[in-house]
Amino acid sequence: MSQVLVLNKNEIDSLLTLPEAIESVEAAYLAKENETGKLFPVISHEFSSGSGEVDIKSGHLRTNRVYGLKVVSWFSENQDFSLPPTFATSLIFDDRTGEPLALLNASGLTSMRTGAAGAVSMKYLAREESSTLLMVGMGQLAPYLVAAALYVMPRLDEVILYNPHGIEKAQQREPEFLLRLHQLLASLDDRNYNISITDELAEAVSRSDIIVTATPSRVPLIQAGWLKPGTHICAIGSDMRNKQELDSFILSQATIYVDDKVQATLIGEAEIPLRHGLINQESLKEISKLVITKQSGRQSEEETTVFDATGIALQDLSIAKRIYDLAVRANIGTAIEL
Repeated sequence: MSQVLVLNKNEIDSLLTLPEAIESVEAAYLAKENETGKLFPVISHEFSSGSGEVDIKSGHLRTNRVYGLKVVSWFSENQDFSLPPTFATSLIFDDRTGEPLALLNASGLTSMRTGAAGAVSMKYLAREESSTLLMVGMGQLAPYLVAAALYVMPRLDEVILYNPHGIEKAQQREPEFLLRLHQLLASLDDRNYNISITDELAEAVSRSDIIVTATPSRVPLIQAGWLKPGTHICAIGSDMRNKQELDSFILSQATIYVDDKVQATLIGEAEIPLRHGLINQESLKEISKLVITKQSGRQSEEETTVFDATGIALQDLSIAKRIYDLAVRANIGTAIEL
């Protein structure tokens, strides 16, 4: 009989810090590059109503002696049932025996992982003097993405928030956003930064050094003509076929890094520009190469860089195993006999 450690969201949030998440994501990229980590094919399904979808990402992380999977679902009408729109669950196994180790509520884990991945891209692709960040989208991921950016980019002192659903929605979301942001940054050094909300997207884009997009959009939100030279963009929201947040011409003119070429081709921001012939497979570079060499991927101060983040299972496995080890040491969680 096996024991599985069950960890809920609050327990996970109490165990994992931003610096640890960033370290875990970089370790996952290293494993991918040196082939001690393997990704299995992604399974995606959109339900017939068009208002729900599910993704299953899985893999094997030999460096951590685990394999496993994460199931993420999104249902737009869940608010009608007083439920969150997104549910995420991770399951990890010992790769030497196949024994299940832990079942984790992966909502906070996913948000932390996504914020960390965005931060890693800024570390290697954004200009060091970047001072203004634009956050497009104010959903669950937004405070994690902004907090991680503030952690790795010490010169950021202005954060602009934009909600595609309008300024009133942005103002409604702001208190929750600020509360979570301050919680995430509480253990870090004090930072001086200003946060504002805008409903003028083009103007905000034109003065931002770093832009993060995290929406479910299927039409481009950011236009190529709005960008100022040297902008770095983290495109987070395109994680299923036909999603698109950026004008395809942005990618045709940019240096593009991805977390996985195959996955980005199928479900990332690169999918539609590739289909239309505006970029080719050779345009895509994997960010793991920068992590392993510790070199900047930026060739000039004027070039536009894009990180097309679809999220890979190795990131989830690396963070899940770290959380599991911390929980065992701290005697946190509920052990269940199977």
